[in-house]
Amino acid sequence: MTARYFCLAGEEYISQRELAQEYGYRLGPLNHHLTSIRCYLDEEYNAGMDATNKTGALRRRMLKLHQLCSSQEVFEQPLRELGIDELPAKLPLARLETYAAVLKAYRDGKLGALKDAVRQTLLMRFGLENGTCATLQEVGNRLGYTRERARQREEQGLALLGIASEEDE
Repeated sequence: MTARYFCLAGEEYISQRELAQEYGYRLGPLNHHLTSIRCYLDEEYNAGMDATNKTGALRRRMLKLHQLCSSQEVFEQPLRELGIDELPAKLPLARLETYAAVLKAYRDGKLGALKDAVRQTLLMRFGLENGTCATLQEVGNRLGYTRERARQREEQGLALLGIASEEDE
């Protein structure tokens, strides 16, 4: 249902009301569910306390799923192709393709051509610095700017490297 609403398989957009009818839900609970998912997908989306709490629970479950999947055969081939033993901690699986492209640019020395703040942002966001992906807030705190500025620098770095971000796809 969530995948359908966010058109993850390339379907046409449908409204929450149509989605609720299609899956037999009332609009209120569906809206609450989708708000929690949106908070999970977009760190900067502000929602009520209940949705934020559900998002935290979802993040914990996804981390467990990520750990399970990264230890299973499903990731053996991509890990071999990337030439790594394991994915960085806290890397959202939806960012795997972008991570692979940034890792390639890192290995090819292309990150060195970027301005220091942009390079540092990418290194931290994709766990190339210490094996753990940092949130936009963590990047901003460490480098002395806002998470919005961290997002802009990440976007700038990806664009300069010719890498499409998940939002562009």
